[in-house]
Amino acid sequence: MIGLEETLKFQGFTRIEVKVYLKLLELNQSKVGDLAKITGITRTQLYPLLEKMVEKGYIKQMGTKPVRYEALDSRKLVKLLMEKRRKQIDFLSELESKLNEIKPVQKVPGIPYKVYLIKGENNILRKLIELWKGVKKEVIRTNVFERELLNGSKKLAKINKEKAKKGVKNTVYLSINPENLYKIKELERMFMHATFGGLIKEQPYTIIIFDRKYVVIVFYNFHKKEYDSAFYFENPDLAEAFASKNIAPIESYPLKGEVRVTTIGGERAFLIPPVLDSISKKEQYKLGYGVGWYGIKPLKNLNHSMNSLMLMLKMQIMMSGWGKAKIVKTGKKEVVLSLENSVVTPAFMKGNIVGFLSVMGDYTVKERMVDRKKKHYEFAIKSK
Repeated sequence: MIGLEETLKFQGFTRIEVKVYLKLLELNQSKVGDLAKITGITRTQLYPLLEKMVEKGYIKQMGTKPVRYEALDSRKLVKLLMEKRRKQIDFLSELESKLNEIKPVQKVPGIPYKVYLIKGENNILRKLIELWKGVKKEVIRTNVFERELLNGSKKLAKINKEKAKKGVKNTVYLSINPENLYKIKELERMFMHATFGGLIKEQPYTIIIFDRKYVVIVFYNFHKKEYDSAFYFENPDLAEAFASKNIAPIESYPLKGEVRVTTIGGERAFLIPPVLDSISKKEQYKLGYGVGWYGIKPLKNLNHSMNSLMLMLKMQIMMSGWGKAKIVKTGKKEVVLSLENSVVTPAFMKGNIVGFLSVMGDYTVKERMVDRKKKHYEFAIKSK
């Protein structure tokens, strides 16, 4: 059975909203001050959070002097969530109609192909071993880092290693949770024979494409904690579509209006770009510094190469939705980091980079290019 907290998060609650809602449900009613003491969440965080939860309908405000808050009871909450789901379905149907007016969906006769269903992890691994043995040029795959499929079979891992030595191109589009970013050494070890193609959002399935002809989509069962079923099909057109589009790396088209970041408690905070613009550059820098420092704190005092540091920094920026990050120039002691389509200010991003690197050693960070109109920044990073 999936846990209560996970169920609420699946229904749209954030982690901190789950904590507050369940505590209010337990207390019946509570003042902000009492709630802050019980949950360990500061008043500064609680006030806007409670207002937002009232807007969403999760809780109710009772009275004015003093203000008390009460959680919506279970029956009313479920009714509210069901109504939201119905509205979402209606919106999607309306969206399809509007998009179809711009460019109607054309039915194109396709090449007939068969889809095979494979049940059970052992049977899935046997099929993957068969396909991996026969691959001649290329393997492209997604991988959920926390549930690495290849490690489920020593034989499969051995075949993959042998193929890599023979020149078979091996590209991994990796999905990783922000809280596991510090496991970069383990990540490098696990995928040492592969080329990192990019970063994708976490998903409960793995796609593997062999020579752009054969495709296996393996589904992960969260309850059983294993990959328990898979689809297998042979069709070059579909394989090419998956290889070029369906598992393409994040282009990091940033979120419009909201930026997700990891804070000290592992929760999610939302920074609104206009708010960033309204505070001084000094405060923007300090805010960015704190986000960067807390995000990389688990790696304090550990040695990492410049390449590893830049990979981690790019991951942090892209997972946070701040823009498309890439390294445009590298050297022995200096690299240039480029951020395109940015939704954060140059001062915030500079502070984030400085805070991130401050845990790892002594580095200088300078703005190399700032184009506010195009939202494109470049930073020169140099080790002392």
